[in-house]
Amino acid sequence: MENALEQAAQRTLAQLTHGQETLKTLYLQPDRAIFLAENAGLIFKIYTEGDILQHEYTVAQRVQAAGVPIPEIVFFERDHYTTFAMKYVAGIPLTSQHRRAAQEAGKYMSLFHNIRDYQPSTGDLTTWENFVVRWSSYGVDKIEKFGLFSPEEITALREIFATVNPQLIQRAAVSLIHSDLRAEHIIIDPHTQQVRAFLDFADARIGDPLLDFAVISLWDEELASALLAGYPDLEDTSTIQRMIASYRLLRHVVELPWLLDRNLNANAHRHIEAIKRAIE
Repeated sequence: MENALEQAAQRTLAQLTHGQETLKTLYLQPDRAIFLAENAGLIFKIYTEGDILQHEYTVAQRVQAAGVPIPEIVFFERDHYTTFAMKYVAGIPLTSQHRRAAQEAGKYMSLFHNIRDYQPSTGDLTTWENFVVRWSSYGVDKIEKFGLFSPEEITALREIFATVNPQLIQRAAVSLIHSDLRAEHIIIDPHTQQVRAFLDFADARIGDPLLDFAVISLWDEELASALLAGYPDLEDTSTIQRMIASYRLLRHVVELPWLLDRNLNANAHRHIEAIKRAIE
């Protein structure tokens, strides 16, 4: 399958540049791959299923129109393989050590969070209430089966969500959110401390903006305050920070079984420790 996906990328590369080069595989799953053409400075996303990339392409256009920097889009086509090509953006992931860049990123986050009229044609169309409840219940049920937590710890985890879920559900979940805004999805220039691009809107949906703050600060909690300093629509209060912490726990609980299912045990260990700290 990798050869077929790479061949699809090579066909698009030839169409765009009239040449070929060895592609570097950045990500590979049975149904999708991401390749880098270093000489051409292009990134290729190749999926066997088209709806996901169609969604990402559509959201990226909306986000760009709102004033958020993204990589330049150079090609999109739905065919036997769906192909999405964009310019490569050099830089490093955002961290709390780059406070000026974080404040700028917070400003850009508010721009796409203020897109209120986007109605996705595919993806998760459930209410935010169903999304939060299903997500937390699914995650706890899954990690319980792996036997990595004691029955007492599982009970404590369920009790935490029984308390925090009603608070999360009451949030106004009407904004377009990234939903997978990991630090590596905001690329900055470390010298100028300017944001160069937001990446990968494949999981974008309507929801609570605080989830984006939680995901990006999952391993760098100070980053949430740095982003809020540049975000005009939210204040950095203890209430907001508690909400963000609850979403962090939700993210840990959902990501852990995803990693374990794929035998990514080294990465899973960090989530296990984070969950245990939360229920101490």
